[in-house]
Amino acid sequence: MTSFQNIQDVQFEYDILISFSPLDNQLVQNGEDGWVTEFRKSLELRLSQLIGRKPMIHSSDIELIDDQHNVSDIDASNYALVIPILSKWYIRGEGGIAELESYCLQRNEGRISQVGNLPYVFKVLKNHLKNDLHPIAIQQNLDFCFYEKDVESGSIKEFSPNLLNQTEKMYWGKLDDLANEIHEYLKQIGQLSQNNVSANLNGLTIYLAEGSSDSLVYRDVLKRELSDNGHNVLPKKPLTPQMPVVYAEAMQSINQATLSIHILGSEYGIVPEGSNRSMIEIQNDVADEVMTKTGGRRLIWIPENVIPTDERQKILIDDIRSSMKGIGSAEVVVGDLEICKSVVEDTIKRIIIEKEQRLSENNLNIGKAIIYLIYDIYDQVIIQSVSKYFKLLGCDIVTSVDGTDETEIRNKHIENLKHCDAVVLYYGNGSELWLQSRLRDLLRIPAYGRKKVNPAKAILLGAPKQDNKFEFTSKEAIIFDCTEEIDKEGIKSWISNWIK
Repeated sequence: MTSFQNIQDVQFEYDILISFSPLDNQLVQNGEDGWVTEFRKSLELRLSQLIGRKPMIHSSDIELIDDQHNVSDIDASNYALVIPILSKWYIRGEGGIAELESYCLQRNEGRISQVGNLPYVFKVLKNHLKNDLHPIAIQQNLDFCFYEKDVESGSIKEFSPNLLNQTEKMYWGKLDDLANEIHEYLKQIGQLSQNNVSANLNGLTIYLAEGSSDSLVYRDVLKRELSDNGHNVLPKKPLTPQMPVVYAEAMQSINQATLSIHILGSEYGIVPEGSNRSMIEIQNDVADEVMTKTGGRRLIWIPENVIPTDERQKILIDDIRSSMKGIGSAEVVVGDLEICKSVVEDTIKRIIIEKEQRLSENNLNIGKAIIYLIYDIYDQVIIQSVSKYFKLLGCDIVTSVDGTDETEIRNKHIENLKHCDAVVLYYGNGSELWLQSRLRDLLRIPAYGRKKVNPAKAILLGAPKQDNKFEFTSKEAIIFDCTEEIDKEGIKSWISNWIK
């Protein structure tokens, strides 16, 4: 069977399995399709837009498995991921759990998944179901909740794409969250082709703290917008509600971030086992500790008209509003969602501008150097960020000439190799064959009549992430991992080693 680590060897072609109970897909009175059928159509549409081609989404009715099929007939290698529609009907029926366990068993090469987060399972809830009722192996997986709960009455309202249901906007918002997470996962396992992947190398890593249930909608909106704008949003999976694990997990993620955002709602939130403070407070304290040391930014947002339902939450909000509790590195925002979004946007702009100013000021003494930047045609958009960074370092950038005259392009290529101070190969969407061809050109440089010493050489590994990239080695060039963001410090150090 195929393990997650070796998943790149399997040709999934975006195949997705939706597992559900037929009671969650009953036809509505006006003749429209059932909820699961509509969900499948919607997901297929959104994923097609993201990955550039239609995914193959299969539905598995758990009652059919009970009555007509054997779960051992399931071939996990046919599917890149599975989406169980969790509900009380799904949990009560043995078929759904048996199907999910069989799928996970095969994907884990026969080892039973007792606990933990399984990256290939995306659980969808169309109604409220307590987490301790979820299959143990996926209790820590992200919940994609297609419903809202009224805080006062406790009533549940399912999201639907039907305009008459008045939850269409929330339905498509949550579906977009799910589709983007699936898209990211497909990139990680190498299931997206060259033309389907893009990267924003100017994006920041941002920690968006987990909050209470009443602030979940706000968090989803912020996460969606940050991700759409090319930022890397952490944490990638729910924090473990147990001390000291939650502290360590928060610390690990916040250490990677340049900005953390914390939402204070009406509820105090979950108190981890072994602690007397909520996860909201713990994350805020960790962010204060980290950002104070690193010079990062921290935003605390208190939505307007928040009325605490817990005395502990009231004390926390009052302390923050009056600045009696050590706010440290934080900026406190009080207002509606649009005000918060505006402050977040302005903060991100300031961070980027300050980083560029520091970079420019600190590297004015690096001197002029000519860098020949070579890249595949599919990386023309991404390469602009790379070129901009080298220019900030004071370097002149030359590239091959575009055009149809192959002789002219080849002559210019040779001239660049003869006169440049360094050659940088950007290995993103280009094939390994493309890279090897360019490396062979570097070996021929002496034969081109170069009078200078041989140029310094570097390879920048760009998106998409693929195992063969990280297995690649070179005696001719130094290699930098830029699949998520430019390795600025590494590149700066490399240039300073050969600059004249």
